[in-house]
Amino acid sequence: GIGGSTTSGDGANAFSGVIVGKNIGTANAPQYPTVYIASRISNAKDFGGLVRYSQGSVIKDLTVNYAGGTITEGEESKQVAAASITVSNSAVTGSDNNPFFGGVVGYCMGGDTIIDNVSVSYGTNSISLSGDRARLIAAGGYVGLAGGAKNGDGYEKTGGGVVFRNIDSSKGALSSVNNSSTPVSATAEAKSETNPNGSSYFYCNPYVGRVLDGYACYDGGTAGISTLNNTDKNYTIPDVPSNDGGLTVTQNTDGSLSATVSTAQGLWLLSAIVNSGAGAMDSNGTYQDVDSITVDAYQVGKPRSITAEYGKIGTTLTDDEKAETLADEGHWGGVPSGTQAGKDITRVSYLVSGFTSGKTENGVYYAARLTGKSGSSTSNNLVDLTISTGKIDMSSYQNGFRGIGGSYGDVVFNGLYYESSDTYSMKNIRRSVYARVVQGNNAIIKLMMNQRLYRLEVGQQKDDETAWSNHGVGLFTNLGLPTIGCSVNNLTLTGEVLITYYDNEGSEQVASDKIQGESGAGAFAAKTLYGGTSLTFNGLKLTNLTVSGAANVGGAIGSVNRGNVTLSFNSVSAEDVSVSSKFGDDGNVGGIIGYFAPRDKESGSCIIGSVQTRSTFKNITVTIEGNANQYV
Repeated sequence: GIGGSTTSGDGANAFSGVIVGKNIGTANAPQYPTVYIASRISNAKDFGGLVRYSQGSVIKDLTVNYAGGTITEGEESKQVAAASITVSNSAVTGSDNNPFFGGVVGYCMGGDTIIDNVSVSYGTNSISLSGDRARLIAAGGYVGLAGGAKNGDGYEKTGGGVVFRNIDSSKGALSSVNNSSTPVSATAEAKSETNPNGSSYFYCNPYVGRVLDGYACYDGGTAGISTLNNTDKNYTIPDVPSNDGGLTVTQNTDGSLSATVSTAQGLWLLSAIVNSGAGAMDSNGTYQDVDSITVDAYQVGKPRSITAEYGKIGTTLTDDEKAETLADEGHWGGVPSGTQAGKDITRVSYLVSGFTSGKTENGVYYAARLTGKSGSSTSNNLVDLTISTGKIDMSSYQNGFRGIGGSYGDVVFNGLYYESSDTYSMKNIRRSVYARVVQGNNAIIKLMMNQRLYRLEVGQQKDDETAWSNHGVGLFTNLGLPTIGCSVNNLTLTGEVLITYYDNEGSEQVASDKIQGESGAGAFAAKTLYGGTSLTFNGLKLTNLTVSGAANVGGAIGSVNRGNVTLSFNSVSAEDVSVSSKFGDDGNVGGIIGYFAPRDKESGSCIIGSVQTRSTFKNITVTIEGNANQYV
């Protein structure tokens, strides 16, 4: 595939260009070229069909053929053999070991990769997975892996995602792989919706194998529907048909931001923009990490995406035709103005400019700054989040909705995980919303999340092991608490919020490794970050809710720690709530809060409301399998 990588895995040589097939038919009956891939590889670490590593590349109007066939040119015919590609893996996965197969793109690592009107076809045994840990290989019919790259200093530098356009089930997908490592065939499991447990290969899926800290979506279709059936084993690909006004971001007079969510699509967009790093722009147009180091997620001049009329590539255009050809750059906030050397701050991610509302006088969308640095401060922008509708049902989005905040990090046991000040700080793109208020307006949010992970993936408790760590599941995966505190008002949460771990044979397991202990599960938030002074719930309701995870699990929040937090509950109710933990190494589980441990324990406190603001709890079940501490 096109685009190499460095040994440190930061994608410095990733491809950011455009590949377009010329129409070799007619305007009324278009016909596009076929690229035959006849590779015969017996032991690949990774494979990308056209593009191996992508940072905002575009692939359009092509067929990618692994099945072989006959090419006829004039009176001559040539037989092309079918591909035979084996990807092998016998090690835990992490930033230095990312085994993948992608039929069109192997690894999307930063920027918006667009796959438009592309078909794929496979033979019976085109793709095989092998090795002791073949289940950890991210294999997808179009894309293998999205998000998660790290440089040699331990910094998560990329995110990004993949946008599908003009593709449906008739275009083909990965329907089977040959598994030479175990007697269990992955053929049926690659498509299965009804068998998410047992021996299923969770990262082997028809369109996208695995999504880490990024997103995948279909530009078109019907909101709440999945045109591309990727199964829900790892990531359900949602349709995003148009800007339905579901996410509007504006700026307040004090410089903070207001984000208003009015539809399920709007909530998914908020999550995808934050998780992928597309919301981490500062006022200067730079994307930075928590230590103010420039990162590559959406930095102009590195990963990018172009949404012009690709069919005009290779033709000579007049000035008027150039303007018309670039008209679709509206997805990027307009034709580049070149106002700053080497970058143009009006060019933001595909999701931000194409599907959100609200921007500055000079054309920058506020949604690009949701997690960015606030002016000269080292802190993130403050955000007031408002839910302006009665009910938001995320059931159809399933695992395609990852919660608001970073999904994954590459945990390293050498001091990089925490800052020396003991402030909880992942060394990555700014992917945490610092909410000053979450105004629920009595809305009901239904979640349906079940992240399926392999216990063996995080290593065997070795101090020098690195691996991808799931941050957790909830409406927020990690909620940033500003120093002025956060209040959550009049919000109801229901549904399922689950993390489940499996062994190499696909059997459900009790988690035990150190890295798994960093995951959290809670309907409102998996965990809170940094040293906020207070977190206050007014009118929070948990009803008909199931929360399950590993180390830190609570009905509302999995973990509140790393700061001097005063936690208050006023008029809170929980009814028919089931909370469970499967963790073997000193976990924490509670009906409402799993783990509450402020840095200075004498300064932190937990207050259950007064008589005037009574909180009620009914039918709360707490179940522990393993060595966990139980709290109410």
